[in-house]
Amino acid sequence: MWIAATASVYGLTLLTTDKDFDHLKDEFVQLEFINVEDFKIS
Repeated sequence: MWIAATASVYGLTLLTTDKDFDHLKDEFVQLEFINVEDFKIS
């Protein structure tokens, strides 16, 4: 929650690889989901 609170206060977009912050999306913080599968090394 400290990460989300900091992003909210400073107007930053929160980058995440999971859905833990979904309930805060658009109301408290801008949220962008990053799919880790897109960055795996084969």
